[in-house]
Amino acid sequence: MTDIPSFKFNLRLLHKGLLFAFVILACELAFIFLLALRLNEANKELELQLKSKQIVVLANKVDLDFTEASIAVGVYTYTKWRPYRARYDFWTPKLQEDLAELKRLLKDDAAIQPILKEADNRIVRGTMLLEDSISALERPGLDLGVSRAPFRLDMLTKRREAIRVILTELTAESRRIESTSKETREAARRNLILLLACGVAFNIALALASVFLFFFEITKRIGLISNNAMRLAADQPLNQALGGSDEIAQLDLVFHNMAAALKEAARKERAVIEYAADVICSLDRKLAFTAVSPASDQAWGYDSEDLLGRKLFDFVLPSSVDIAQKALAEAKAESKTVVFETEFKRKDGGEVSVLWSTFFSDKEQSYFCVAHDITQRRLAEEAVKESERRIRSMIEHMIVGLIVVSRQRKILVANRSATEMFDYRWEDLEGRDVVMLFAESACFHSEAEREEFFSKLTEKARNHVLGQEALKQSGEDFPVQMSMGDFTLGQEDCYLINILDVSELREIERKRREFVATVTHELRTPLTSICASLTLLSTNESIDERSREMLQITDRSTQRLIKLINDLLDVDKLETGQLFMEMDLVIMTQAVTRSLEAVSAFAAKQNVTIETSVDLIHVIADEDRIVQVLVNLLSNAIKFSPEGSSVQIKSSVKDGFARMEIVDRGRGIPEKYKNALFQRFQQVEYGDAKQKGGSGLGLAICRAIINQHGGVIGFDSEEGKGSTFWFTIPLADDGEDD
Repeated sequence: MTDIPSFKFNLRLLHKGLLFAFVILACELAFIFLLALRLNEANKELELQLKSKQIVVLANKVDLDFTEASIAVGVYTYTKWRPYRARYDFWTPKLQEDLAELKRLLKDDAAIQPILKEADNRIVRGTMLLEDSISALERPGLDLGVSRAPFRLDMLTKRREAIRVILTELTAESRRIESTSKETREAARRNLILLLACGVAFNIALALASVFLFFFEITKRIGLISNNAMRLAADQPLNQALGGSDEIAQLDLVFHNMAAALKEAARKERAVIEYAADVICSLDRKLAFTAVSPASDQAWGYDSEDLLGRKLFDFVLPSSVDIAQKALAEAKAESKTVVFETEFKRKDGGEVSVLWSTFFSDKEQSYFCVAHDITQRRLAEEAVKESERRIRSMIEHMIVGLIVVSRQRKILVANRSATEMFDYRWEDLEGRDVVMLFAESACFHSEAEREEFFSKLTEKARNHVLGQEALKQSGEDFPVQMSMGDFTLGQEDCYLINILDVSELREIERKRREFVATVTHELRTPLTSICASLTLLSTNESIDERSREMLQITDRSTQRLIKLINDLLDVDKLETGQLFMEMDLVIMTQAVTRSLEAVSAFAAKQNVTIETSVDLIHVIADEDRIVQVLVNLLSNAIKFSPEGSSVQIKSSVKDGFARMEIVDRGRGIPEKYKNALFQRFQQVEYGDAKQKGGSGLGLAICRAIINQHGGVIGFDSEEGKGSTFWFTIPLADDGEDD
């Protein structure tokens, strides 16, 4: 078989296809042109036929319109019934419309124009006769319309017949034209069928020839590219590149470039394997090394040639053999990548930790592995675990109980001190509600009560130390001090609770209070007797002046001791919550008067005057305690006021509280004592206790008394200009009395 020669001219594949398509298209266009001419002639004949039919229809409609209008006029002439007048008004415009459409269809037909003109004249005269009849009937005055009705109807009949005759001539002429073109149309149809048959046969033959020539050239060149693909797969040299600039030649050029790129990629892949830090290897079904990357020398100390043909388990330590066998079996059974860790023996006798990533290929019947040295990571993990063990050991041996609680009150973590404190095992505490560890939980009967208790506990104990009664597993309650803080465990927000068993501290505090009470009682009783004896002795006139002065000094010292003991007892009562108040309606002027009586002698001795500006205010208070506060504040003001100065007592009312102010002109108080002055045993200067007297307990007692009244105590001072001590207590219901 002789090959058809290839195209010698240099064209692209697209251009060659366009050339074949252009030849076929030119033939098609010529055929379509001839076919269009024949179709145009057929369309003209068809249009002529349709026009003839339309002329007949319109002529009949014109005749019908004039007939209907004539009948309406005739009936209306005799009956004057308005519906027939309306029928006339309906048919007359339709007559004009149909006549206008008929003239539009025949405007280009010169043969029918004389007949059409005559028909138009007759219709116009008939229409005028109809209009004249209607006008005569509706004309006011003499009733001549009815008398001339027979004559008018006879004229209408004649006009209608004349119109019908001329319209018949018109339709007859149209039918004659239609019958003449029928033979012409039949001949054109036969010619059109013959033309179609010849054109289709010619185009089919031309298309087949073009396709054969075009695709023979393409398949021959594509065959060369397919042969190159097989050569590339067999790693053989490729055929010489195809000449030309068409798409197939470009595809062949791309294929040659791709082959070169694949060789370069294979070279780079080999370079990656050779220079990779991880060992890349393959194992056969018997787990013998079939290929190993050069990284084995650096990682394990073995040259790749030393490993080829040897079994993997010759190097895996016995402790890791089971792990490796299970992982390799899983990779083979499930055809997925499996990751596992083993201990691997180096050539120098050392050991390394290796992370394997293994995949088994059914096609290759081999394991493909990547081995990563994780020795340093393993050492770091061990260091972290050791650090965690040390921290847990420290937490476990802390004397303070630590409990981690979720936001839902569930116990997540508890150290040994906490479990021993509550006499629980950890298994019994894990996941339990932390509320059960507190004595108040025995009174709760609903979830809402437990949630409310936990919310209040969280609010009070967060970043503060809170005393609480706890509950052991046996039901025994014991005192604890606790604090809470926000804590994150993993991704969960939690609370960290610190709990300290203060049973021993509470017992020590109880014994201390008993000791203070015993000592103060044993001291106050004999001191009171001594004070009475001194008073009795001072009244004896036989005692000389020197002895009397000594007795007075002894009496003052005894009074100071008694006051100090009373202050200590008040402080102890404050700490134990036993300083009770007897609340009643109190008039502040009376309390101020009692206070002035108590300090008047001391003020006179210090040469200090007291000025009062106190309104008649009613409060709910313990009058004796309020007097105690006023006396203490007045005594301090007098004590630190210079001779010849004055101390002021003022009152005011604001926001439901009475405010009392004691103002002195003393040395003032430095700003650094602002927060510490109301603490126990606190004085502004160390020498004040010796020079001015006092124990440093008075202001602490005053603050406790005012706090129990629901008020506030404080002071404002400026060094060198004096001080203003003030306190507030709630007003009675009636407030200020006018």
